[in-house]
Parts: sequence; structure tokens; C-alpha cells
Amino acid sequence: MKILNDISDIPANSSVFVDSNVITYFLLKHKNLYPSCRKFLRRIEKGEIKGFLNSVVISEVYFIYIRVKLSELLKIPPYKVMKEVKKKPKLLNKVDLLPVDMFFSIPNLFLVHPHFTYLSAVISRNKLLPSDALHLATMTSNNIMNIATNDTDFDGIKGITLWKPYG
Repeated sequence: MKILNDISDIPANSSVFVDSNVITYFLLKHKNLYPSCRKFLRRIEKGEIKGFLNSVVISEVYFIYIRVKLSELLKIPPYKVMKEVKKKPKLLNKVDLLPVDMFFSIPNLFLVHPHFTYLSAVISRNKLLPSDALHLATMTSNNIMNIATNDTDFDGIKGITLWKPYG
């Protein structure tokens, strides 16, 4: 079954906000969604489309990557990892962050910033939590009308086209 607005169908020369889940599916080689995300991110790297993100996405990617890698290393559920890190901050040294660092240096992926002056309006008007509202504010203040995400919170946001990975 083909997904409406499949991430692989984003038109050439489009500007697309890249949500953290697409990046983490790629970095962590998600069982089903990795190939789709890899293909999409290669298109950004080649300059076929322009990718945009904000500092919230960068923070979320590092956080999720660290949580998953430490969960695997410590053999504990991901939700328990941060409690362990708070007790033993040196655990962070056990995670190789080079893959994440290298990812954020790919060409045609640009860091942009939102205008924060109307964030509360974005939250209430669109019923979004602050991180997603910051993504939407980043998009609208930078005239980016496409988002690559697997997040259903953006479903139904007027003026925004969602592009989802498949697998």
C-alpha cells in the first residue's frame, strides 16, 4: 500500500523541514523505515531538495540516539536510561556520537531559527506541544511548507504538506 505523500515523492527543488524521527530512523537503522529515510536524506545530500532543521531537532536527535545506545549497552529499557545518566554522568562517554556529528555536516541541510514572539499562539491554534510548535513556527517563519516526519501531530495543519517515510 502506497502512503499518501510518501517521503520518496517530494518534488525536486522543494524545501523540507526534517523532523528528528526521520533522522533517528536513519542513524539507528530502523528495521522498516531506514531505507526510505536513507533515500530521502541522500536526495538532500545531492542537492535535489533542500533540508531544514532547527536546534530543537538537533537536541532531540542527540537525546534519542544517546538513550537508545545506552539502553542497548546497559541492557535496560530506554525510559530508565536518563535516570542512570543522572546518577552516573560518565555513562555519556560510552556513546560514540561521531555518527550524529557527521550527519549534521551533510550538504544542503540548513539550520534555521523560528520567530518566538507568537509561539503561544502556535501552540493554542494548532494544539501542539512546545517542541512541535517550535517546528511549525520555524517552518512558517522561514516559508517552508513541507515537513518530513512520522509524527501524526502535524496531521491537518493547514498550509503544511506532510511527507512520511514508508517501510
